[in-house]
Amino acid sequence: GSESRLLVAASAYRGTPADVRLRGARLRTAPGLRRPDPSVKTSDFIPLREAWISAHGDPDAYEHILLSTGGMILEGTQSNIVLVRGEELYHAPTGVLPGVTVRAVLDLARARGIVVHERFVPMEELPTFDEAFMTTSVRSVVPIRSIDNHSFLAPGPMTSRLGILYDE
Repeated sequence: GSESRLLVAASAYRGTPADVRLRGARLRTAPGLRRPDPSVKTSDFIPLREAWISAHGDPDAYEHILLSTGGMILEGTQSNIVLVRGEELYHAPTGVLPGVTVRAVLDLARARGIVVHERFVPMEELPTFDEAFMTTSVRSVVPIRSIDNHSFLAPGPMTSRLGILYDE
């Protein structure tokens, strides 16, 4: 009933579950789920996300990952995704929310000489990566144990190192 365009939502913060911090999160892809405008965080994505997860999602997944129409890994429904191969990081260059936390983590990595590739990664390349992590402003750096049927070392050494740097 209001003309206001401002929405404030609040919920109790419960933190990242201990088992996720210790063993990593289990993620699933969300084929067909798209953010209306990937460059802006808007409330109109929330009902789309919730409806898709209710109809097609895995209720036991910690997070669901958005894919491009060509099957490239973009981001989580509430997080940014970073993949690790050896000593190098990979993050989608466009089509994702410009997360403050992922930007800070990637800047910290670059400042320490870690190579950061901003390029799309197709799902078929997942087996070539050693580690994966997600970032959010509230949860910081969260190790990923698996995406669909692909498992990763969690938390791996790069994820642990960047998590500590970010938290400091």
